[in-house]
Amino acid sequence: MKPHLPPPVKYVDPPCSMYNRCSAPLCPLHKLEGQIFYANEQICRKQEFTTVHKFIKTQRKIARRSKQNPDIGYFTYAVLCKMRKIYKSVGGENPDRGVKRVRRNAQI
Repeated sequence: MKPHLPPPVKYVDPPCSMYNRCSAPLCPLHKLEGQIFYANEQICRKQEFTTVHKFIKTQRKIARRSKQNPDIGYFTYAVLCKMRKIYKSVGGENPDRGVKRVRRNAQI
């Protein structure tokens, strides 16, 4: 009697051709909530994702600004999604203080 074997797994191409070579910490194919981005880190290079995910454009703008000011701090995914304009004075959270917690609305 032969042992019961599971059916062979079909190889599925990843939705991104750069998936195995990319080291971007904020990949649109992963869960993004709670992730952070430093301006000196790699940014997703897939053009199709740039048009769909606006935070990638924001990352690129911040990276350009950080060349003038390398101690810019870090940005959370939620902050990247909310940012509309990137000014020269842009600054992220201080990495020495740790991740800033979300404040609860307190009733007085």
